[in-house]
Order: sequence, then structure tokens, then C-alpha cells
Amino acid sequence: MPENREEQEHQDRLQVIADQLLVGNDEQLTYEMDLIVGKRNFKGQFTLRRPSVYDQTRIGIRIGELMSAPGPDGYPRRVYTDFYHENLALMLATLEVVIVKHPQWWKIDEVRDEELLAALYAQYKGWQAGFREPLSGASQGASGSSKAEGGRLGDADVQGSANG
Repeated sequence: MPENREEQEHQDRLQVIADQLLVGNDEQLTYEMDLIVGKRNFKGQFTLRRPSVYDQTRIGIRIGELMSAPGPDGYPRRVYTDFYHENLALMLATLEVVIVKHPQWWKIDEVRDEELLAALYAQYKGWQAGFREPLSGASQGASGSSKAEGGRLGDADVQGSANG
């Protein structure tokens, strides 16, 4: 139990931030795929969920795993290839985390057609973009532009929010 009113207010602010970070865990999209690639017809229902902040971190870590190879000392090293392969890693990592239900034929590690990945990922990104809203009451950043008007959230803003 907090010792004084200031500590209680601080705990309350932390709880509000924690609650805001967890928003979206139950938000889902159901997508009916009917896609022809070459002579193959991919049909089935996918359920995708909106990733939490934790999930977004898992996606980033998975991209790193997909884009690394063992170095001379045996530790993984980032492999820089090209935009195409980095996009494939992004799509694979994201779909691994956000797909909740899928057709029986779906095996992400056996996908042979990039068009299949791209179509599913495009549905996800279009749906995910609907959650992006300007911040209300955004403060002025160091450049003087409002974050709600497209100003960039910088280290000073993050440090300031962490300090109170």
C-alpha cells in the first residue's frame, strides 16, 4: 500500500499507462481468403489479432532471428541482404505472431508463394492502419511541431514521460 498521496497518484498514473499498453489484445480480424496464384487456389478463413506492445517486440526479435546467421564465434550476426528479403522476414515474423486461427492447409514454414504472404499481410496492415489515430492533446516536441500533426516523438519526450 502506498505510503502517501503522491505515491498513490504515481501508482495510479502507472496503472493507466499499463492499461493503455494492453489495449488491443482482444481485437481481431476475420479474413476470408480466396486467392488464385498460378494454378493453385488458396481458400480459407484466417483470424488475426492486433498485437500488443509485447507482441511487437516478439515480431522484432523474430525478424532479427530470420535475418541472422552464425558468425565465426558461433554467435548470431545480422545478415544484410536486400529489401525483398527483409520484407519477407517482416511478413513472416508478423504473421507468426498475429495469426490466431487459420485453415488446415496453412503452414507458414512451407509457404512457396510470396503472393500468398503479401495478400494476407496486406489485409492485416490495412486493418491495423485503422487503429492509428492522432494523439489528442499532444504536447509540443523539441522542433515545436505537435506530435498529432506529424511531429516525431524523440528521446527527450520519452525521457520526460518516464520522469513524470
